[in-house]
Amino acid sequence: MKTYLRTIMAAMAIAGVSAERIAVPAAAQGPGCFGSQCAVGGTAGEQPLPSFPGGPAYGPYAYPGGPAWGAGPCLDGCGPAGSCDGCGCCEESSGCFGTSFLLLACAGQWRLSADAVLLRRSSPKAQTLFRGGFGNTSAITFDAESLSFDMQPGFSVTATRAGAIGLDVELNYTQVDAFRSSTTLSGDTFMEADDTGSDASVRSVKNPQIENTSQLRSGEGNFGWHVGEQIRLLGGFRWIEFRDHYGVNSLGGIIIPPVPVTLNNDALNDLYGGQIGADLTLLDWERIVISAGGKAGVYGNACRQTSRLVDTGFIDQEIGTHSAHPAFVGEINVLGTVEVYMDRLFLRAGYQALWIDGVLLAPEQINVNNFATSMAGLRFDTLFIHGLHAGLELRY
Repeated sequence: MKTYLRTIMAAMAIAGVSAERIAVPAAAQGPGCFGSQCAVGGTAGEQPLPSFPGGPAYGPYAYPGGPAWGAGPCLDGCGPAGSCDGCGCCEESSGCFGTSFLLLACAGQWRLSADAVLLRRSSPKAQTLFRGGFGNTSAITFDAESLSFDMQPGFSVTATRAGAIGLDVELNYTQVDAFRSSTTLSGDTFMEADDTGSDASVRSVKNPQIENTSQLRSGEGNFGWHVGEQIRLLGGFRWIEFRDHYGVNSLGGIIIPPVPVTLNNDALNDLYGGQIGADLTLLDWERIVISAGGKAGVYGNACRQTSRLVDTGFIDQEIGTHSAHPAFVGEINVLGTVEVYMDRLFLRAGYQALWIDGVLLAPEQINVNNFATSMAGLRFDTLFIHGLHAGLELRY
């Protein structure tokens, strides 16, 4: 059959007929095309052939059961140079892998994206921060669970390089600097400095100003492996830094004139670990594609916390400690993309959620501190961060 097709091409050349394609029944199509130099504007059911008699033919041979390379079924014509379509054609490159958004990549192709993110973090767990005023020190007036966080802006950038035989390399960096919750309590109250019952554990204060701020940074590198046309498996390494600060600024409620009383707790989490995951194309409507994915991994958390209590009438003391602790990180995301220009420029938007178990949160360290003995401990908890992202993607 191969000799027969080449004979046809030679006859067409002798007859002065210039053609780069010849129609092949759909049933005779191989499972994919690889490295085809196809003419733009082909029609469905056509098979790429050499552009000169006797030239090499890449991709599936035009007979049933013939050898095939690549992964995309030949369903339609070629797109612009450097791009892939249902035929799996990739001009100016060496191969195509898949036909959906996640797997739509020529070997050697870059995909660069930049997103604005809008994320919200969860509140700390139950921890008494302030108790009732004079004559009623047992009533809780403010708890750590009352610290609520609004959506905060950040950014995320991703670069993906498609390689041979369905592999790719992906790099991502995400940063949010402005998680913040703040409030002011009116009147006299008692501030919890630690939870041990020592003389320094409760301070009488007036009109305390309370603030909890956090920063998130994440960098990761993954290898992707395309399995079929809808699934991409991945594995790689990730670093996450989460900083958390809890601060109280107030005036002492006993000494006249009042003196400043401050409490500052800082927690730093540096997580390093490996992760595995997968991306899945849910819907593919040519220019509009919806996909979903997830990742999970086990991490080591190199963490530390420091706490400083300053009461200019009595005390100025700082305590702290550090340790290594196991942690778990899971992430899910849903992404939608819309092609806006020539298979090169895309709009993208989606939702993402990050779950981190085994981290230090600054307000909760009150429960394990003891200023009377200058001892500090570590209390680990779970953090949930979720929100929206939107941006642009460029492929070339």
